[in-house]
Amino acid sequence: MGDYINPPDMSKEQFLMRNAIRADITRDTFEDCPAHCLPVVLVYNGSFTAAGICQDADDLNQFITSRGLHQKKMFWVPRELIIPYITKQENENENEIQ
Repeated sequence: MGDYINPPDMSKEQFLMRNAIRADITRDTFEDCPAHCLPVVLVYNGSFTAAGICQDADDLNQFITSRGLHQKKMFWVPRELIIPYITKQENENENEIQ
């Protein structure tokens, strides 16, 4: 956990509405995510939102089960659109993101 989508030219919500498939946060698992995508959890933190990229099942479980009682929504986002938001160290490992 630690990488977030923060587009420079639109809101996180706009990015997700334009580029993602809505998933069911109460039912879907990491394994349900299409192979060409990664899960992203949009967390409403009161005064702002965070769009956390889940690179494995542990990341997804942490986002779903933590963060207090904040409202959350989950999306499947194509990997090629997430690459710019993955930290450099992880971006160098092609197996992590593709």
